[in-house]
Amino acid sequence: MFDATAIVPYVRAHGTHPVTGQPLSVADLTPLRLHPGAAPGAHACPALGKEFTASTAIVALKTTG
Repeated sequence: MFDATAIVPYVRAHGTHPVTGQPLSVADLTPLRLHPGAAPGAHACPALGKEFTASTAIVALKTTG
């Protein structure tokens, strides 16, 4: 998961995934709709209501974002 303000310029400039180096285009990126958490700037799981942490594993469905 990347911040769009950082990944889009990188992909446009390099045309590769920043971690794997594999070819990547902006069209390959999937925007996620995150639910707000209780703390300012935090995001939470829509099903459980728990806020994400630095070690949270996030799974998203491409068809729904």
